Amino acid sequence: MVLMIGCGSDTNTPTVSESNDGQAMLAPNVCYSEAQINSLILAAAAKDVGNTKAGQCKVWVNNIVYSSTKISLPAMDSYYTWASSTFARIIWQVKFACVPSFSTALKPGQIMQIQWQSTYMNGGPHTIILQSVSPTSISYYEANAGPAVRLWTTSIARWQQIAGAWTVYQVKSY
Repeated sequence: MVLMIGCGSDTNTPTVSESNDGQAMLAPNVCYSEAQINSLILAAAAKDVGNTKAGQCKVWVNNIVYSSTKISLPAMDSYYTWASSTFARIIWQVKFACVPSFSTALKPGQIMQIQWQSTYMNGGPHTIILQSVSPTSISYYEANAGPAVRLWTTSIARWQQIAGAWTVYQVKSY
């Protein structure tokens, strides 16, 4: 079950100010809808495609979220997950072989931490930003899986073969 937390409707336009680095960011002490926050995260991730100096995936996601929203993600709960906090809410967790309806459960701009199957990427962890989800495919922004930040698309059938456990997070404001 996905609980919607936030203020305003998904059609509200957020108050946007500009940071020192030229990135759009949310105005402080204002409550925003999840869709507004996700939109800013997606715009920052898209702008970063091709960046060859993004670094480790989890660090890159933290940087994208902070540069676009000025929201800091919580401390790590474990090697694969963040803890729930005031600013990041765990939507749901999936363990091996349990596959939800992707097209209704996931939203663009949400953060996903994955533990790959042992036969793929040596079973290691990976952190991504969801770009789009349909009944047949999933697209996401990622760093350190190749030489540069990229937008990657894979079929749901392939995803079910390579992804083991994963946790989905919704970044939220005050």
